[in-house]
Amino acid sequence: MTEPIRIELPTMYGMKTVNAYLFLDPEPVLIDCGEKSKASWEALQSALAVYNLTIKDIKKLIITHAHVDHIGMSGSIVEESGAEVWVNEYCYDWAVNTDLMWKRRMGMMEKHILGDMPPNGDGENFKKMLFSFMGAVMDAWDTLPAEKVHSFPIDGTLNMGGADWQVIYAPGHTNMQTCFYQKEKKWLIGADMLLSITPTPVIEFKFDDPTQRQKGLAEMLQSFEKMKALEIATV
Repeated sequence: MTEPIRIELPTMYGMKTVNAYLFLDPEPVLIDCGEKSKASWEALQSALAVYNLTIKDIKKLIITHAHVDHIGMSGSIVEESGAEVWVNEYCYDWAVNTDLMWKRRMGMMEKHILGDMPPNGDGENFKKMLFSFMGAVMDAWDTLPAEKVHSFPIDGTLNMGGADWQVIYAPGHTNMQTCFYQKEKKWLIGADMLLSITPTPVIEFKFDDPTQRQKGLAEMLQSFEKMKALEIATV
């Protein structure tokens, strides 16, 4: 078992880059994949070339959570390589019914964020800014073909790099986030759970009622308690 290889991909967000992780053996597997952009595509190609690989060589793509900087380029990768995509059960609809899920998110945000703002002035400007940003996000994210997408349970295990990794459900940043923990090595693929900056509790709708907002901050604090209970040597 070898340590996964970190690949930095450019992102539209202020952090400037987002991490993907590559396992070489027993087959090329990529964890997360960045946004759909020319810069991300070229960065991924360059990183793979160091190991004499191309995007066509990727056999499996595993997604920690369905945010654009982690799943956005997956459609392009699947088209190029034919790779199978694995997402957790809460991400599945985001992968195969992306437009519908975005409509639900925007409907909830209009109700809970924009609903109490004045119709003119600052409220209208904020609405334009929000919808402009969301439009840019959607441009960097393609829906995946359902026949290529498989789901894994939030309390299961995944075999990556020749070893079993425990799936850890860690909501807060988003209600569909999973991390992967390798107990023997004490390695954690942390997604957006443990960062050098404080993760943002992104505004998400409840699974059982898309009109209502998820209590992301409270969930994030509970997820930090899960992280504290793990023996972690490397994130």
